[in-house]
Amino acid sequence: MAGGDALSGDWRPTILAAVLLVGLAVLLVIPPGRAFFELRALTILNVVVIAGVALLWALLLRFIWRFRLLERLLGIESVDKLHASDQTADLNEGRLSV
Repeated sequence: MAGGDALSGDWRPTILAAVLLVGLAVLLVIPPGRAFFELRALTILNVVVIAGVALLWALLLRFIWRFRLLERLLGIESVDKLHASDQTADLNEGRLSV
């Protein structure tokens, strides 16, 4: 699940996101952290609604990426197709070995 880019294998962005998430959770759990930013604790209903909307957004975005709806809407070729056509041209001209 690399989204719209090739999988790089670099775990640093994932680790950074996890550390920031834990930091936010700690900040929201302790009362002085909430008071500093003038925040209130969320109700269970708020958490469920936010999680549901985030899940729907993730699924919608995955659908848009998978079926390349943005490329179709804008009438452009995707990078994958351009790269594949370059390789095919190189293969036909004998410059690429498979």
